[in-house]
Amino acid sequence: MKNAKIAFWVILFAFIGLILFQNREFYMSEHSLGIDLYVLNEYRTPEVPNAILFLGFFFAGLLISYFFSLLERFSSRKTITKLSDSLRASEKILEDLKAENDVLKGPKENVPAPLEDSSKEDEQKDADVS
Repeated sequence: MKNAKIAFWVILFAFIGLILFQNREFYMSEHSLGIDLYVLNEYRTPEVPNAILFLGFFFAGLLISYFFSLLERFSSRKTITKLSDSLRASEKILEDLKAENDVLKGPKENVPAPLEDSSKEDEQKDADVS
C-alpha cells in the first residue's frame, strides 16, 4: 500500500509537471490586474506572470479557508469541553449509585444460592412419559 501511494504521487506530480511544461508560454505571459471603483482613480497592478497570479490566488484561498476553519475549531473545542464535563458528572453519579447499591445489598454472605433450572427436569419427565 505504501508503494502504491508513492507511485500515485509520483504519477500525479509528473502529470502536473507535464501540463506546466507544455503550457509554459501561457504561464510565463505577463498580465496586470485592475480595479475601478468609479469613486477613486483606477488601480492597476504591475505586470506579473500568470504563474505568480495563480500561486497568489491559491495561497489567498488557503488563508481564507484556514480562517473560516478557525471558528469551527473553537466551537468544536467548546463542545468537547462541555461533553467532557458532562461525562465526568455522569461517572461521578454512576460511582455514587454503585456505592449505594453495594450498601443496600448488604454483605455477600447472605446471598442465597441460585435456583436450579427446572426446565431440564420437565424435559426429562416428558421424555420418560413418551
